[in-house]
Amino acid sequence: MKHKQVFSMNLTGPIDYGFRNDYMFRAALQLSQKALIGLISSLLHLPPSAIKSVTITNPITLGATIEDKDFVLDTNVLLNNNTLINLEMQVNNLYNWPERSLSYLCRN
Repeated sequence: MKHKQVFSMNLTGPIDYGFRNDYMFRAALQLSQKALIGLISSLLHLPPSAIKSVTITNPITLGATIEDKDFVLDTNVLLNNNTLINLEMQVNNLYNWPERSLSYLCRN
């Protein structure tokens, strides 16, 4: 079944998933350049004007199941056409970040 994407600034009602859900985190950053630039500029302590371009190099398929959980880096971002940034949102500290980051690096 194909999903039609509808966007409106006047949507109301409960949102069943927060940004601690991988899919929602990735979808929000993929759909909003402003949100992605805001997050990157905040994390890197840069003014948003310092970010000339951002490109997500591993976009998700919007409309896919929100419950899936894979071992995949959340978001790869190409910044200003020369810096690769790997964004990973972790809800719980599983004390395995060195191993996970090495695995992500090997996959890239």
